[in-house]
Amino acid sequence: LTLKAPSALAPFIQHQIPLILERCKLAGAAIKTIKVEQGAIPKAASNVRSIPRALSPDEERNLAESVGGIEDSALQAALLRLGRAMARR
Repeated sequence: LTLKAPSALAPFIQHQIPLILERCKLAGAAIKTIKVEQGAIPKAASNVRSIPRALSPDEERNLAESVGGIEDSALQAALLRLGRAMARR
């Protein structure tokens, strides 16, 4: 197992390796050694998605007209949801 840690934290982690190994083994992980690398940790990608824009009245009307001929209401509703999702991209 290789851990990347900021320079100030690396010595602390190095001293905690026996405890980390013991806890990993208790959890069922088959880890033999732990290597600590010093360096900057890259920033993680954001998990926040942007809010999709609402369809304009014209887009909504065109979408409703395009699925208006479908008699099955469940299929029509599903196609409306799909059309809205695709138009927001």
